[in-house]
Amino acid sequence: MLKWSPIRYGTKPKEFNKLWRSIPGAREVAAGERGGKTMPRLRLKRKGVIDEKYENDWANPWHARRRRDTPDDMVKGLLYNPEGLDAGTIGPHVFRAVQFGLDEPDLMARYAQRIAEVCSGMKPRSLGLVMVAFGRAGVVHEKMLARLSEVIPGRLRFFGPLELSMLCSGLMKLRYHNEKLLRRIADEVPHRLPVLEPSHISQIGYAFSALGYKDQMLYVDIADDVMRRIEDFTNPVELVQVVKALAKAEVV
Repeated sequence: MLKWSPIRYGTKPKEFNKLWRSIPGAREVAAGERGGKTMPRLRLKRKGVIDEKYENDWANPWHARRRRDTPDDMVKGLLYNPEGLDAGTIGPHVFRAVQFGLDEPDLMARYAQRIAEVCSGMKPRSLGLVMVAFGRAGVVHEKMLARLSEVIPGRLRFFGPLELSMLCSGLMKLRYHNEKLLRRIADEVPHRLPVLEPSHISQIGYAFSALGYKDQMLYVDIADDVMRRIEDFTNPVELVQVVKALAKAEVV
């Protein structure tokens, strides 16, 4: 009966009560019973008047959709539709796609195309996730990387220690050497060294050495900072990475 009634979502409380009286077994509800300005939840004095499933779906469609959608439907709807993602959501989604093993070449190419379109509005964390995801997948998309090389230099002042480390790690795994981008990162790193964790320092230094960057001043600044707080490098792997980077750069 309710399915064909004139009641619609968003009906005002006074009009709702008028329409609601025509349904057998229903009672009137106060205007603010649900604590909001939208239409109150449907209430029945006795069961069986309205189909319970339809009443729940109509009154709270969010919970109905959550019960109906399976994880597989959610994966297909979110991770397999990069064209429907915006600058705020595409970074975490491409990272999850790679993390879940869904990094097919066609799908990653669609992600790269979409990222090239919306990267101007992406936040530093999303940009870092994109670089890490494509680095893990080993997918080199020249158009996307060229576009990111134009956008990232102007955003580096907003990058935190983790985002800076993720960016360098992604560039290293992709073997993408862009002199302008690397020079801009190298100019930013010395100012960030006091707030960088040992893991971030080792990752950044190792990435620059692997990419063949030849700025001796960068490696000297990294070496000085490591010697100044050598006791913080409790993980031997991080210290070995720094030593390898300095040795490859021929810093004495």
